[in-house]
Amino acid sequence: MADKYRPRRSCLSVPASSDRFIAKARDLPADQVFLDLEDSVAPAAKDDARRLAVTALASGSWRAGIRAVRINDATTPWAYQDVVAVAEGAAGTLDVIVLPKVTDPGHIVWLDLLLTQIERATGRDGDPIGIDAQIEDAQGLAAAEAIAAASSRLESLVFGPADFMASIGMPSLTVGQAGRGYAGDAFHYPLMRILVAARAHGLQAIDGPYVKVHDAEGFRRAAGSAAALGFDGKWVLHPGQITAANETFTPRQADYDRAELILDAYGHATAADRRGAVLLGDEMIDEAQRKMALRVALKGRAAGLERALEQSPGPQRLGQARGQRQGAQLAGPDPASVRGVVPGGQCPAGDGGRVIPDVEDGPGRTGPFHHAHQRAGVHGEPGLLQHLPGQGLRVGLPALDPAARQRPAARLGIVAALDEQQAAGAVPDNRTNARNPAGSGQRGHGPSVRLRVRSAPESMRL
Repeated sequence: MADKYRPRRSCLSVPASSDRFIAKARDLPADQVFLDLEDSVAPAAKDDARRLAVTALASGSWRAGIRAVRINDATTPWAYQDVVAVAEGAAGTLDVIVLPKVTDPGHIVWLDLLLTQIERATGRDGDPIGIDAQIEDAQGLAAAEAIAAASSRLESLVFGPADFMASIGMPSLTVGQAGRGYAGDAFHYPLMRILVAARAHGLQAIDGPYVKVHDAEGFRRAAGSAAALGFDGKWVLHPGQITAANETFTPRQADYDRAELILDAYGHATAADRRGAVLLGDEMIDEAQRKMALRVALKGRAAGLERALEQSPGPQRLGQARGQRQGAQLAGPDPASVRGVVPGGQCPAGDGGRVIPDVEDGPGRTGPFHHAHQRAGVHGEPGLLQHLPGQGLRVGLPALDPAARQRPAARLGIVAALDEQQAAGAVPDNRTNARNPAGSGQRGHGPSVRLRVRSAPESMRL
């Protein structure tokens, strides 16, 4: 997957022959809207629908990030007219052409060549028009790998369940549902074959429509199954299906945060430490996990997710040999209140702060909070603290609201790594400590600590 990822969680089909449906679709939150010139338009209405599609794309604004047209398939007498009309008439606003019933890579080569000629003739600036290829029958599925490799314009492979069922003789009258007598998932094989072909060539994989437009539970079940396989999105036939599709194909916040953390940790390990693997919590991560995390992270970024927890890139373990586990538990519900750097001068003050030892050090213990520079900081409720063996340093979280004497409302996590820094400043300090053994009155905020936090089960609340 390229770093530039255009989401297709929801791909809304809109009959190009309907002014009313087109007008409504402009403001809908689908990732992709495609105006359909194929199955939803009667043969006698093809010419009028083509003109409406060009006018709709060339005028007005669209909320969808990808604007597309599904033309008629390459074997029909309408296909070349469709391409010429929309690629010339809506050259500045057309992002993608959806080519249906692709049975041979030659169909893609034909469309690529025609688009290249049109773009040269019109002087199109910017990115070339992309292609989404629909795999809709046995012949197309058998050639899926060759189709996926046919053009650099390809952006996704799309499964078409209705025509596929007809082509293999599946005895059912319900799209996407096998006939009686077969207990397994009749669509697992075509979906996986399309997914593998797409991924082998850096393409997205999109599931076909769920035709029972008022069956919200059934739609979520079908979309969830495709998302679990690794598909990027699903076609939707009704505005009521858009939100469910967007939610289903967006990574969960916890998964997104974990993916970003893996990328940070592995990036630091390879760049700074020159290691090909690093221990993150209880899990050893390497290049394979980086690739998995990158896909989740790109999907999350494209969907507008933001990291709930800021993490530092460094996997150092203070006071420990490499490979040893270090951690502390944190409590509270709001991950937004945990920040990546807690300056030493802003650690909570007071005695009686609860000290949490290393995870592997045995049961927790309580004791007074000692920090070299605590008196220069915020005087709020002591947070949970981490003792760093051999460093003489205990670290606490700053108060979220010092006046109310509240700890940060941070969702339970595990401090996977701590990273000490020296911050310049003008806070006097005459106490003896690790950085100022003589108590010589040196000025400075003293050490600051960078927390790397990962999610933990709700059941682990303190």
